[in-house]
Formats: sequence, C-alpha cells, structure tokens
Amino acid sequence: MNRKRAHYDLVAVGEIVWEHRVRMGGFPAPGGKACYRAVELRPAGVAALCLERATQGQRVALAAVLGDDERANQLVQQLQAAGVNVSALLRRQGFEPAERWVFEEGETGCCTTLAEERSSYPPEALKPEWVANGRELWVDSEDSVAARQAIALARQAGVPVKSLAGSLGVDHLDR
Repeated sequence: MNRKRAHYDLVAVGEIVWEHRVRMGGFPAPGGKACYRAVELRPAGVAALCLERATQGQRVALAAVLGDDERANQLVQQLQAAGVNVSALLRRQGFEPAERWVFEEGETGCCTTLAEERSSYPPEALKPEWVANGRELWVDSEDSVAARQAIALARQAGVPVKSLAGSLGVDHLDR
C-alpha cells in the first residue's frame, strides 16, 4: 500500500490508568498485616507509553478520557510538556479514571496487582484520519468497542497494531 508520510510515530487509544506501586518487606499471611516502605503514584498504560516515547523524541498522539481534577490537569500538562498531541483527549467532569494497585514484595520482587475497570474512549469520537496518520497504533487491549474500532481503522489504513495487553486475537503484533 502506498501511504503518505505519517504525522505521528505512535497513535494510542486507551484508558488512563493510575498505578499505585506499594513496596513491602513481605506479603502478610491471610488475615495479617504488612508494613510498606514506599508508595509511588504514576500514570500507567497508554499514557505511560506515550510519555516514554515522546521523551525519546517520537511524535506521539493520545486518545483517552480524563476527568477535570487536579491529577488529570497535571497529567495533561506533563503530556504536553513531553510533546504528546492531546487534541483527542476528552475531558469529562467528574470522570473517575481506572486505578491499579501493585504490591511488590521487596525480597522476592513478586508482585500482586489489583485493577479496576472503567469506561473507555467513546468509539464515535475516533476519527479514521487520526488513526491512519500514525506509523503504529497502540491499544490497551481489544476489550473496548473503541479499541476494536481503532484496530479495524488501522488495519484498513495499513497501520501496524500493537497491544499493551499482548492479546490481539489474530496476531499479537501486526507486522
């Protein structure tokens, strides 16, 4: 397929996930308690991927839903400062992003993760030309309607698709 030059090295569609990483000396016995050493709060999922790639100098665009609270405002500022195109971010008053808690045992490095699911990007907000303007499309997973639609649009435009979940039905990483 003869494609024009892509506007973005990476286009990502997904949900904003906030990860709380808790480092502990050890996991408690059932019904017990454990002391923790540190708690780190950071964006995860496609937001983290976009930040990483943008700070490496890649042209990046992100489509996701964000709330209107201070944490969301700080993330948008961080994304913009890194050079991420945030024009496809949707701001929703009172929107609650997904939270993920990762408990890491210091001695073994073993992790236990608790995650909650939230709503994803609305499929009607996706623009075919936006998806087609990337060298690659990344999605959290193929669980949402928006992700499945973005995958179909990308494949139609000849854009390789990659998933953070590593579970794309046909082929984990399109070539």
